[in-house]
Amino acid sequence: MKNFLLIFLFLLIANKSFAREVTSVSWSYNGDTGYNSCMMILSFICSFEPNVKSDKFSTSINEFIVIYNKNDELIKKLKVKKIEYNNGRCWITNQPIRKYKTYFTTDNCEVLND
Repeated sequence: MKNFLLIFLFLLIANKSFAREVTSVSWSYNGDTGYNSCMMILSFICSFEPNVKSDKFSTSINEFIVIYNKNDELIKKLKVKKIEYNNGRCWITNQPIRKYKTYFTTDNCEVLND
C-alpha cells in the first residue's frame, strides 16, 4: 500500500507539470480521488488522503466545494481559485499560485465550456 501511495503521488506531480488551466470541470462519481494538504509555514510537511468524496461532481472558479473523507467526515470546504486539467485528471485548489500545495484531485474529469 505504501508503494502504491508513493507511485500515485509521483504520477500526480509528474502529470501536473503538463496540465493546463481551465475554468470549469465535471467528473464521475466512481473516480480515483485524493486530497493533499500542506502546513502553512512548513510547506514541505504534507498529508495526502486517498478516496475522498466531494459534495458535487462539477465546479467552476469562485464556487465552493466540500471535501469529505471515506467516513463522510468533513475535511475541508474550499473556494475554488484554480483548476488544472491534464488527460482526464483535474486538480482543484483554493490557491491561485503556480505551485499550490492544497488541492482536491480526481480522474474521469472533463473540461466544461473552455
